[in-house]
Amino acid sequence: MKLIYEKLEAWQHSVDFANHVITLLGQHIPGRQSRNIIERAEMSSANIAVAIARAKCSRSRDDIIRQLYLSRRSLYETMTLLEIFRRNKWISDDQFADVKTGSKKITSSLVNMMRNINLNTVLNVG
Repeated sequence: MKLIYEKLEAWQHSVDFANHVITLLGQHIPGRQSRNIIERAEMSSANIAVAIARAKCSRSRDDIIRQLYLSRRSLYETMTLLEIFRRNKWISDDQFADVKTGSKKITSSLVNMMRNINLNTVLNVG
């Protein structure tokens, strides 16, 4: 039996994305001094899916929207950290582009979820 949030496309994409980021960074640890920033990127990538799951179990529309924005914030944080890794040549341009493609899927799914919530609110009022 699947949990309710596991059916969400955004959650599925974000779990795949986090696994991809964690695997990628596990292969490219340049030095001990970089470990904190790598851990931060791993954590922020996992937080994307966590916030989506929290949104699904939220009771109010405002809390759902807040969690979806937190998810998007974690996505942007992850991509910013990966850009730093790319510029330091810790990951290649191709690896970054591959991860960026995954981030676009998540962004699209999050936008669709937010639109649906807003549309449902408008339809329920009238």
